[in-house]
Amino acid sequence: MNNYSWTKAIVFGIGIWLSLFIVATILVGGIGLVMSQTMWYSLAILAGIVSYIFAFGTESATDGQALAYGAVWVAIGIILDAIITVRFQAEIFGVWQYYAGYALVLLAP
Repeated sequence: MNNYSWTKAIVFGIGIWLSLFIVATILVGGIGLVMSQTMWYSLAILAGIVSYIFAFGTESATDGQALAYGAVWVAIGIILDAIITVRFQAEIFGVWQYYAGYALVLLAP
């Protein structure tokens, strides 16, 4: 991991989580949509897309390095969800699409 950047890993991880949190907040809190199966699927796919976009900024030299970025992003997201998101969406950890979204985050870089 010669050019692995912990700063990029942490900042990008927070950025990914924040972008998804803002989208979900606007859709559910602002527009008034309900957290349906379609919404969970959409957020999971969006998590993969956003992570893929952020992955370009990591400039990972190896697959192992890319996986390390993904693992840090997943850890940051789960920690922030446990601290913040669960207050607004108590059943978040009981929805399988939540974990599918983080699988995409892990594999995106």
